[in-house]
Amino acid sequence: MNKPTARWTSLLAAACGLSVMTACPSVAQAPVVKAKAENAREIVGMRRLTEGEYRRSIADVFGTGIKVQGRFEPEVRRDGLIAIGAGQAGISSSGMEQYYALASSISMQVMGKDGRKTFVPCAPASAKAADDACAGKFFAKYGRMLYRRPLEAAELKTLVGTARQVATSTKDFHAGLEETLTTMLASPNFLFRIERSTGTGANGQPILDDYSRAARLSFLFWDAPPDDELLLAADRGDLSTSEGLSKQVDRLAASPRLSEGLTAFFDDMLQMDLFKTQSKDPARFPKYSQVLAEDRASRRSAPS
Repeated sequence: MNKPTARWTSLLAAACGLSVMTACPSVAQAPVVKAKAENAREIVGMRRLTEGEYRRSIADVFGTGIKVQGRFEPEVRRDGLIAIGAGQAGISSSGMEQYYALASSISMQVMGKDGRKTFVPCAPASAKAADDACAGKFFAKYGRMLYRRPLEAAELKTLVGTARQVATSTKDFHAGLEETLTTMLASPNFLFRIERSTGTGANGQPILDDYSRAARLSFLFWDAPPDDELLLAADRGDLSTSEGLSKQVDRLAASPRLSEGLTAFFDDMLQMDLFKTQSKDPARFPKYSQVLAEDRASRRSAPS
């Protein structure tokens, strides 16, 4: 599937304008000025993951064998789109409890007897004691995938320290990983797409850093987090160049996963989530039920 980059760049720019809360910092063009040191890594936007984005994120990081079961904070629609409402949505206290319950369920599966063999990339010196080196490898690997960027040194140190405390008190290395993974999955760094800038362009708009660009691209095209190749491009700074950005746009557009992003985009635009609360005259539609409506909505949010 070899499509002209200009065509996909135009599509990206148009869709970006529809799917964000504020004016869209140019993802489709290289920055026109260098970043100002005093503005480096400034947070310029936060977008809460939709239910579909959350489910796809877990499936991409841990595989479809990990079940996501529980309730989600209601999604917010603004100007007709959930994609816009996500930039204005917060999390209530009850919603935080729900997210924590989801996180706990997921981390229990990941650290189960079968799961730990798959997901822990090393063997601890003792299963009954803390092992900072092994824990560090685990958090560095999955933190990068869950937060959609490499962990900062201070973040990694804090995660390893938390795992050490839990492992020491429970005499269980994997319990330390499980409890700390739960905190990661309930963290704003995972639940929100936090966008940072490296400066301001000539048009006065913030210049997104490469990891923010990578996330915006992947969620737009695939309704999912960046894959390893896209994160590696961000590591190299490729997404700050027209050539590097165009290469990734073409790759994402050529992927079979494009259908997932397009489905999510048009489901949002056509407000298909309203099937959850749809009511019909039982005399005219005797086979219609709320169970059927909820099944349609859950199929729409589930990863392929």
